[in-house]
Amino acid sequence: DKIIGWFQGCAEMGPRALGNRSIVANPSMYKTYNKLNTQVKFREAWRPLAPSVLYDDLEYLFDEADYSPYMLKTFSVREEIRDKVPVIVHADYTTRPQTVKAEDNPLWYGLIANFYEITGIPLVVNTSLNVGGEPICGAPIDCIRTFFGSQVDAMYIGNYVLKKT
Repeated sequence: DKIIGWFQGCAEMGPRALGNRSIVANPSMYKTYNKLNTQVKFREAWRPLAPSVLYDDLEYLFDEADYSPYMLKTFSVREEIRDKVPVIVHADYTTRPQTVKAEDNPLWYGLIANFYEITGIPLVVNTSLNVGGEPICGAPIDCIRTFFGSQVDAMYIGNYVLKKT
């Protein structure tokens, strides 16, 4: 139930965080949604969050989904899944996922796979590693500033971990 900052490898290029500059959270906890929007991202409560999903589990989660590694397509969340992952379900029952294959980003895939093993949920909330009004973290010092300036519970920077007690 923690909110985690994840700063790994080279930065992504494009309009979305894709697993190297991300804030990660549990998609089953509605309190996560509230905390992310109000105490981390400092944005309106109605703004949706998106998931990063293991590619192999698309059919279990979505109606008629396909490979979407850049979070640019929306898919309908299957009715029987919606209550299990309310944080990523928009008002129209869709979501804009990043589908992740192991060969795309082995570390990011591994994080999601480990979360799946623990929770039975093959996806994580994935939003950009920044707070409202700030650019995505580009250097470790930006991560440290974000960590101490928000309610992020832990920050992974390469092999280093910062935790709040």
